[in-house]
Amino acid sequence: MQPQASGNILYLIDFPDLSGTTAGWVEWSQDPSGGDPGDSMRVTDSWADGYGVEADLDISSSNFRIATTAGHNSPYTSKWASGNLPERHKYNMDIWMVKGGQHTWVDSITVTS
Repeated sequence: MQPQASGNILYLIDFPDLSGTTAGWVEWSQDPSGGDPGDSMRVTDSWADGYGVEADLDISSSNFRIATTAGHNSPYTSKWASGNLPERHKYNMDIWMVKGGQHTWVDSITVTS
């Protein structure tokens, strides 16, 4: 699910076994708005289940931007992972649940700078 909110993409991570329970989310900010930086992402872990949330933005074959809640108690929102990107380029973002250094893939989404 990718609802549009305030110019940002918000991807909700739902538990498959608990109807309506949101484990966390990933937010992409395409352009600066309301104090949010542009070309930036952050993640939120909203459920104290022992898992963290991570998003990896694939910028090039050797350049990734990472936002993670790993190592923090829930609820927690990471700092913005940001840096200028060329306008109107599409990038792949992988979304993960992390626990004890192990990553479980949730989904991939495409974001635009």
